[in-house]
Amino acid sequence: MSKMVKKCGKGSVAEIQENITNKLSRMDSNNSANSSEDLHGKEPIADEKIDKKKGRGASKLKMVSGQDKCKELERNEFGQPIGDNLVKYASFLGCMIKEFVPYTLDGWSDIDEEVKDRMWSCLQMTYKVEDWEKKTIFQKLAKLWRDRKSKLQILVREANTSRVASRDLSLLKPEFMDQNQWDLFVQMTLSSTFQKKILECPPESQNTTNIADDAISIVFGNEARGRVRGMGFGVTPSKVGASVRQNGMVQQLQTIVQNVQQQMQEMRQQNQLEMQEIR
Repeated sequence: MSKMVKKCGKGSVAEIQENITNKLSRMDSNNSANSSEDLHGKEPIADEKIDKKKGRGASKLKMVSGQDKCKELERNEFGQPIGDNLVKYASFLGCMIKEFVPYTLDGWSDIDEEVKDRMWSCLQMTYKVEDWEKKTIFQKLAKLWRDRKSKLQILVREANTSRVASRDLSLLKPEFMDQNQWDLFVQMTLSSTFQKKILECPPESQNTTNIADDAISIVFGNEARGRVRGMGFGVTPSKVGASVRQNGMVQQLQTIVQNVQQQMQEMRQQNQLEMQEIR
């Protein structure tokens, strides 16, 4: 296990929160709120544009401690976070990735369990999340880490083919990575071992889901395994099916209640007529 992973496991959660507050950099174009910017369409950097313009500065997240100060998260019927705190929550997950998980790791499975425990504690100190959400949240973190690392690797490989590769590679370095870590990441990305892994990657999965015959799937192709297009992270085909069945049962119950109420109303009217005839 790399020294970087062990380093992330040291210190108290409070110290890690302090590090996040002090070291957060400008959010990546592919941030946790699912930015739509296309990194592959990045224009070449002209010599006169090397000096970076002053942006909005580093993104800062206010860290709090104590369960009574944790931010609330609204959730929809699938358990997905929604509401006013959603954007800040998504940004917080992205910042945790930057602080805890270096891109120099070969894979998400290389992270020590102690580091994952500290990430979970850090999140619980800031947002009210339940233990049943832990698996889904860490799946989301893993996907964020892989997506960001993959896009950065693509940019590194593209920059390495230019006539001024050294300059372009240095301009790609994220602000939250130190120079030694960046040099190692570039070296690993351009290594023959990594190029061999790319060639050995299997083709995209052709597995279908139980809703693969709908119009969207026919037009856009099959879903990734266990995912439902357009429903966000954490929603599986089985959840969608269960929700549809549940909604159907609710509608049936509502129909039954309406019929019973109508019958009771008719009975009351009939009783009133009979009482009037008796009088």
